Amino acid sequence: MDEDTVKGIFGAYGTVTYSKMFQSKGKPTSSAIVEFASIDEASWVVQNVSGTVPDGLSAPVTVAFKTKKPKGDKGGGFGKGSMGQKGCGGWGKSNGGDSWGR
Repeated sequence: MDEDTVKGIFGAYGTVTYSKMFQSKGKPTSSAIVEFASIDEASWVVQNVSGTVPDGLSAPVTVAFKTKKPKGDKGGGFGKGSMGQKGCGGWGKSNGGDSWGR
């Protein structure tokens, strides 16, 4: 799967302004960051798409808003199940796969 496919899948639910696909390293799942034009669009996706199988995918996805790291947390990488203030989100197969976020 590539970023154009991610935009196409999630574009059915709102205006995708940014997406970034992360290829899994030896895992059967992938993850992505998807940013929507508004928080309202992103909220709708979190509430209505998470746990479903969007057209073009074969397994349920997990969708969540970005979580802020505690102050002083120097952990690397992306938070599990994240979405940003602009209406940013991500997906991952809910069968143990990585969630997405930014």
